[in-house]
Amino acid sequence: MRLKLMLLLLVVFFAPIASAQDRGYFALGGGCGFPVGDYASTDGTNSNAGFATQGFSYHISMEIKIGEYFCLGVLARHFNNGFDGDAYSSAISKLSNVSNVVAVNQPWKANMLLGGPQWCIPLDKGVNLEIKGLMGIINLTNPAIEITVSQYQYPPVNTVVANIANSSNIAFGGLLGLGFRFDITPYTCLNFNADYFLSNVDMQASATTSNGNSATLKGMQPVRTINIGLGFGFRFSPEKEPIKPNFYDPHFPLDKH
Repeated sequence: MRLKLMLLLLVVFFAPIASAQDRGYFALGGGCGFPVGDYASTDGTNSNAGFATQGFSYHISMEIKIGEYFCLGVLARHFNNGFDGDAYSSAISKLSNVSNVVAVNQPWKANMLLGGPQWCIPLDKGVNLEIKGLMGIINLTNPAIEITVSQYQYPPVNTVVANIANSSNIAFGGLLGLGFRFDITPYTCLNFNADYFLSNVDMQASATTSNGNSATLKGMQPVRTINIGLGFGFRFSPEKEPIKPNFYDPHFPLDKH
């Protein structure tokens, strides 16, 4: 639902600009994202550790050319990063001094809508270098986690189940990227992009246990990812090259005096 809303906003606000300029493209694509820094950390003593793993993404992008080399870029992206449940279980075992911990989890999920300047530099006929710096908002959802802790005691086995619920929050984020656009036909193109995304999101999730305890978990989650993507684009209108006169063509009209 959030991605549909982002697409609607993108079309409503930027389609008139595209028609006026009659240059640029609209692209659909996907790729993979690699978490770095605290977001990827599996250190149980790090309060900002996200235990995030490699994930996938898909995106909708639009580029509006408003100068010879200057463009306005818009990006709506959804990404999923996995959650390392084994590393999380191991971290809890070390911190709580218990030997049997099992964590069942969902991935990190995020939707983002970014916009900003892009520089489009022609390298060859049909090949363009794109440099972008985009800013906007991200809506991040933490994974729901079920943790089963078993303490073997004689004679019974003491088992406690803890659940951490999903929660979402919105924050500002930014992206620095580099890519190439390859014009396939006058009306289609292929895009290859690599970018670095960063944001800090304040998260708050509720936790409950099977023995009746509950708590609210609060903290700031740094999100840092390196993303690689491929997209297929539809050009609004190709720039037509001016017709050059061929004076050696007998059919080319010349004024006769």
